Order: sequence, then C-alpha cells, then structure tokens
Amino acid sequence: MYESKGSLKFKKRQLLLDGKPFRIMSGAVHYFRILPQYWKSTLLKMKACGLNTVETYVPWNLHEAVPGQFDFEGVHDTLHIKKFIELAYEVGLYVILRPGPYICSEWDFGGLPSWLLRDPDMKVRSNYHGYQKAVRNYFSRLIPYIAPLQYSKGKNIIAVQIENEFGAYSEEIEHLAFLKSLLIKYGIEEMLFISDNKRGIARTKFYHDSLPTANFGNLKSGIDIFNYIKILSPDFPLIIMELWDGWFDHWGEKRHLGLSGEALEEALKVILKAGANINFYMFQGGTNFGFMNGANWFEERGYEPDITSYDYNSPISEYGEMTEKFMMILKLLRQHDVDMHQDPLPMEYLELQTNSRQCGQSYGFILYRKYLPRVGKLVIHGTVNDRMQVFWNGREVAVFDWKTQKYEVDFSKLNVYVTSNNTLDLLVENLGRVNFVRFGANRLNEERKGIIGTVMVDGKEAKNWLTYSLEFKTQFLNRVWNNENYKPLSSIARAPALYSTEFIIQGEPEDTFLSMEVCLCVWFVCMSVHIEHYSTEFNIQGEPEDTFLSMEGWTKGVVFINDFNIGRYWEIGPQKTLYVPAAILKQKTNTVSIATDNKAS
Repeated sequence: MYESKGSLKFKKRQLLLDGKPFRIMSGAVHYFRILPQYWKSTLLKMKACGLNTVETYVPWNLHEAVPGQFDFEGVHDTLHIKKFIELAYEVGLYVILRPGPYICSEWDFGGLPSWLLRDPDMKVRSNYHGYQKAVRNYFSRLIPYIAPLQYSKGKNIIAVQIENEFGAYSEEIEHLAFLKSLLIKYGIEEMLFISDNKRGIARTKFYHDSLPTANFGNLKSGIDIFNYIKILSPDFPLIIMELWDGWFDHWGEKRHLGLSGEALEEALKVILKAGANINFYMFQGGTNFGFMNGANWFEERGYEPDITSYDYNSPISEYGEMTEKFMMILKLLRQHDVDMHQDPLPMEYLELQTNSRQCGQSYGFILYRKYLPRVGKLVIHGTVNDRMQVFWNGREVAVFDWKTQKYEVDFSKLNVYVTSNNTLDLLVENLGRVNFVRFGANRLNEERKGIIGTVMVDGKEAKNWLTYSLEFKTQFLNRVWNNENYKPLSSIARAPALYSTEFIIQGEPEDTFLSMEVCLCVWFVCMSVHIEHYSTEFNIQGEPEDTFLSMEGWTKGVVFINDFNIGRYWEIGPQKTLYVPAAILKQKTNTVSIATDNKAS
C-alpha cells in the first residue's frame, strides 16, 4: 500500500507532520472565484474558525487560455496562485493543492481548456497522446512554479491531489500513473492522494500509489467509504477531502441548499468523534465570474448548466459574511479541543463558434449570419450547444436549447417580412461546458460549442456563413464603448442589446447595494448584432461597498461593471441577483453595461 515520502506521513490512521501527530482541519476556497482583494480576509476568517489548512483547485483553462501562453498572475493578480499560497503562509495556514489537470468543480469543462477539442480525436482524461502532450506542457510550467512553496522547501503546501474523482469517470489506472510521474518529475515531493466515492476508489485501485480520501455529502455514504478505507490498510488515515456542506444550482431549477445547518452539525459531531480529518467543500464558494460556470450531464436528465453564483450555502457566504454554519463549526471545533487561534474577525470587505475549433473561441456567444433572397424551411441536422436564437431580419422567430430534439423552423407558417436581401441570424450561446459525468460516459470529449452539424435551407446545405465571435474580452468592449454609433436608449430600445452608463462615487469606495428595479440613469445602446449593448453610468458617494445587482424585469444576458464581467443573469432563476464586489467599484463615476440577447426591462 501507499507510503508517503513527503513531509506529511501517516501510521496507524494518524497523520504525522515532522513526526508529530497532526490533524487536517481545512476549508476549500478557490482563488479564481474570489477577487484577490478579499483573499486575506477569507483566510483570516478560516483561521479564526479554527482551521489550519486551505484547499484549492487550479484551473488549467485560466492559466493556459491560449496554447503555450501561460499566465499564473492574471489581470490585477486575479490568477496569482503563488500570491494566494503565500498569503495563506503569512496567515498561518497549510495548503492542500489540487492541480488537476481535470478539477470538475462546477467550472467550465472541469478546468480543461476548450482548445483541446480542436483535435477531432481528442480523448480527455486519458492517455491519448494529444492529451498527454498538452498536460505535459502545462505541468512542466505549473509544477516548477509552485514547487518551491512546498513544506519540504520551508513553505506550506503539505499534500497534492492526482486528477479528481477519476474512478467516477474511468478505470484507466495508467492515466493516473502518468499524472503521478509528471508531478514527481517536475518537483512535487509532498504526500500524494486521490479523492472519490467508495465505488471510484474501488474501481481505480490506485491506493498502492497514493492515499485514498473520501468525498461525500451524507453521513451514511461517509461511513461506507471509511469502512472500505479501513479494510484497505490499517495505516490509512481517515480524510474527508470533500465534505459537501452545501450545494450548487442549475438554471431553471429550484434553489439547492444541500446539507442544512442541523444536518451538517450532526454529521460533524460523528466525524470529529471518529478522529477524521476534514476539508469543508466549500468554506467560501465565491462566484463563477464571466462565462466560467460548468454544467452537469446525465443520460436521464441531459444538460444542466450551472448558475453564476457559487455561494454553495457554505460557512462563508458568496459576499464574505460568516453564516450560522460558520458559528456552528467554530463552536464544535472548540468543544473537541481543536487548536483555536482567536475569535471571529469582523468582516473585512476592503482588504479586493463554428464549434470553436477554427476561430479559437472558448466562451460567450457566436453569431452565424447569412443573407438570403427567401427561405421556406430551416433544418439543422446535428445539434446546437447550448442555446440558439433564430432571427429573420432582426426579429426573433425561434429559440432552441439543450432540451430540443428537433431543430426546424417553417418560415411559411410565420408572418415574417421579406425583402430582396434578407438576413438570417443564428445566435448560439455557450452556457458552460460539462465538468461532471458518470463513469464510462464520453460526454467530456463532445463538449464542443456552437452548431455541430449541417444547416439546411429549403433542402440544400447552407454554406459560407459570416461568423461573429462575441466573447466580450476587454479589447472588444473598449471598441464597443467608443463606437460612434452610440445612441440614447430612448431612440432605440430593441433587444437583444448591451446597455452601458456611468455613475460617480464621492470619497472612498465602500460596500453598498445597487438595485436595478428603478434606475435614474441615461442608458445608451452601442451595438446591434442580436447581442445589443446597453450602457449607463451611476455615481457612488463615499467609499464603495460590496453589493448585489438585482436584474428584476430583465430577461437574459450578461452584466459588466467597469468592464468586469460579473456573470450571467436569466429570469428562469433560481438566481435573481448578481454579486458585485466593492473592489471593482470606484468613487464617483462607474459604468454598468448589459449585454442582452432577449427582451430588456
């Protein structure tokens, strides 16, 4: 069975650090879901709650968004993983690192970069040579970058995970062996582990090469996994790598809260009494800013895209508030003599496609446009990923989504205006790539977005489409805002559109609340390609504060504040408001821009 060669070892179910008994009390916090201005505040709250460790994933698709171009810092340090780990060290927290390359995490494509799918034969999460080559290139840059932060080097990384819940997807143990060899080759010296449910651990049988740890959300499942791990080895410690203390949501469904505070308390009492090691997943969930939300896919239910908020009903809320769960955990850890450090701190808000293969687009929308003298019937043979709006001369005539079985529009039955040169637009939105599937499913290798198939117009294949990539990157937005075609909203208010305005903050920015139900602003329409852009300004007197943007009365789209993409909104819910960190707000003038592909308020 596996024996750790790292600083963190184990014997007779006891973890040992520097030869002394050690117990992991950890919480999951993803640096890429929280702005860096809030990292230290969150880490201090974790320390105050009695935790000694923070766990984080590493999203490949953010750190290598373009093949061969690596970014481990990001704009304004938003991806500065080294800074995050060093802050944890400064606060006094150990780090558990989960570098993937696949991370699941309700994150687009499970953290894998979409450009992998340019290879039509790609088999992700396998030893397919194209995937191996890409992973090798990525790890050859990531691992040496973070290796100096290991405990063996005098810093605070004490354990590193191999892949993520691999047994729930495949039994190709050779792939785990490949990843382990890369981690060691490029400098990982600390304890290696896998995390999964009971079936996944049993299926891969990788416990000879790494420590098995448990993922579960109810006590019965946890007891079953622990009993199985006990059978494997008398030395293996009991570690919960993911204690699901809440849950996430999909668009169009009711709110999921996961474990209630009472149920979590009951489970935690049993776990602490058993002497197990814990990582709360999540301790603070954060936000799926931009287009980075993932999706689930099950044969019986199909495609289920995740919402923008990743609040997770966790001990620290999306906007940094210590919840009742936080106080309950604090109380129980004190009762069980877990080392405590200080009382809870006050909240510290102010410390902030063609299927994408040809054009290289990863996220957002893609518009297919064709000019036609007439059309009788439109049929798509294949599929559309994930939501498509059909426009004829600027008028929406049909909408299809991931539940659609047949893509057909019979224009002869519609009352549409026809000219000598008509415009047919197909606007397709990527609602997030699947990050989780069940064992044996091939869906991850099929996560290409756009129109996947053939478009037929009146029985003939329609070719030579004009294609517009709408990924809403900063350079694109700057061109939009400076467009000479800006017009007051009163003169053109036809959706879809992007709205933009400005507001002013007098004095230092502070956390605040902003409601869009009544907005006394002058809005401007700055673009019209079925994703129209509405822009306005508003002023903040005093110091900005964290706030939520209510999109009541708006149908569907994306919101930018000061060019920062805070995420999607959609009237189908369950999410009705978008989190706005104070760190992206300014004193005096601020700009709100709304890209809507549907009716505005």
